[in-house]
Amino acid sequence: MMTNAPTNLELSPSRAIRVSNSQISKFMRCPKKWWYTYGPLQLKEPTSKKAAMGTAVHAVLEAYLRDGTPIPDTPAGRIASVGLDK
Repeated sequence: MMTNAPTNLELSPSRAIRVSNSQISKFMRCPKKWWYTYGPLQLKEPTSKKAAMGTAVHAVLEAYLRDGTPIPDTPAGRIASVGLDK
């Protein structure tokens, strides 16, 4: 079973990068598009309001699950908190 959990890949003893399974899948489909999206320039495509909200919800959930950051009382936080046992 594949998850979108980040994986640390060691580049050197002093530097690790985080890569999700979805990023690996995107790279396998089109390395050039992956490079422009996730590489040093990180050229993001314009997003819709719905996509921006989804990104915000994911960021809230990631912080909560990673280190216990409290869920904020924001639209993204309220969506993220649905179904969480607090």
